[in-house]
Amino acid sequence: MSQRDNDQHTADQWSYHMAAISRILEQWRDADITTFAKRRAIADENSRYYGDSAEPWMTRTGRRYELPAVLADAAGIPEEAVTMALNAYRHAGPGAYADVIRAAAGSSR
Repeated sequence: MSQRDNDQHTADQWSYHMAAISRILEQWRDADITTFAKRRAIADENSRYYGDSAEPWMTRTGRRYELPAVLADAAGIPEEAVTMALNAYRHAGPGAYADVIRAAAGSSR
């Protein structure tokens, strides 16, 4: 990856920024940090580097746990229903998860 043409930072600043992101990714690959911690750390580094000109996709979404939002969008059901389904899965297994998803899908039609 190379520095963008419209980036106003020096080459040294850009190199430091990319090294910081590489360290974060290495920690994640080594399982030293969670996916959420990786996303938060990269978003924080992007915010520090780009400041007010950071693109929305570079910053945090504000969600602690993003999987329910992705699954809800794919299934066309409310995010809260997927959160409940994931909790049901943790406590009672896949059957409970499927029951909650089916109930939410049936009520959203």
